[in-house]
Amino acid sequence: MSSTKETYITIGTFLIFVICFYVLGFWLIFRMGQATPLMLSVGAATILTCVVRKKSLIDLGWRWGSWKIQ
Repeated sequence: MSSTKETYITIGTFLIFVICFYVLGFWLIFRMGQATPLMLSVGAATILTCVVRKKSLIDLGWRWGSWKIQ
């Protein structure tokens, strides 16, 4: 499979998960009265996409940065 096709499949998978989590989030807002589920939906969709597509979270660049004294 070509790299471009895999990229489109990964992006499509992510968008499907985001839409599903947003629908669930809106339903939870009406039940709970808070917007917290919407804030979590993008991160949850990202992690679930990585699990489904068998990608590592390290590939996303999520790692500790260098420590600096500010």
